[in-house]
Amino acid sequence: MDANKDKILIELKDVCFKYQVGKDRYVSALRNINLSIKQGQFITVTGGNGSGKSTLAKHLNGLLTPSSGKVLVQGMDSSNEKNIWEIRRRTGMVFQNPDNQLVSSILEEDVAFGLENLGLAPEDIKRKVDYYIKLLKLDHMRKHPPHLLSGGQKQRLAIAGVLAMEPDCLVLDEPSAMLDPLGRQELSEIIIQLNKRHKKTVVLVTHLMDEVALSDRVIVLQRGRIVADTTPRQLFSMGEEIKNYRLELPDVVKFAQGLSAGGFKMDRPPLNIEELVDGLCGQ
Repeated sequence: MDANKDKILIELKDVCFKYQVGKDRYVSALRNINLSIKQGQFITVTGGNGSGKSTLAKHLNGLLTPSSGKVLVQGMDSSNEKNIWEIRRRTGMVFQNPDNQLVSSILEEDVAFGLENLGLAPEDIKRKVDYYIKLLKLDHMRKHPPHLLSGGQKQRLAIAGVLAMEPDCLVLDEPSAMLDPLGRQELSEIIIQLNKRHKKTVVLVTHLMDEVALSDRVIVLQRGRIVADTTPRQLFSMGEEIKNYRLELPDVVKFAQGLSAGGFKMDRPPLNIEELVDGLCGQ
């Protein structure tokens, strides 16, 4: 039994956040958010445009601090500036556009950049760079300039650079938004591997329901509030209510609903093609 299974890595307590949009005008982006993220979880955060997804993500590693309430990362309060460097080391963040995170002219040097800033010994840096380049399947292009990589390869490089710092939690903010379908599939496989095989805690911000289906837990935001904290399967079982959250069901769930209307009843909504086929074979 894993003793760390129920260990809380990040806790948000009554978090509110307001953006200043004028001299005396503010807009609420987060409202009374209470959320605990445990070690080893794979959580997706979703919601319509303007729901507060990215704002929430930026609170998890101290890029933003609450207007009121508290964010605790392994007990460290993000409102204390003395904690920020350590919080960002423990909660690594990957953004939508990987170009914003690439800083070197050679791939392996980009992965080494953060480690060099930590002042690690050269042999330790080489060991970590080698490991994470291979893990993200970039070893064959380690001498390539990052600007020559595809969008999916750049995103994997950005993830490698963050993982090399060995954070406890990886936060990804719409990482597949700029990728083609193949790039999205490759990235999804990497994220699943990091969570399931390497036991990395993952928080994935996405509006894509196919990506939500990959997670163990889904947080739905609407107008800055948590309106659902559930599993993907339970979310997809909500029927019309999901439209109120400005979300769409995955294509595989829509297809299963069409089959059910035609007489092929399924016990539960499928999360992927394999589950759909298994459900139909059981008829």
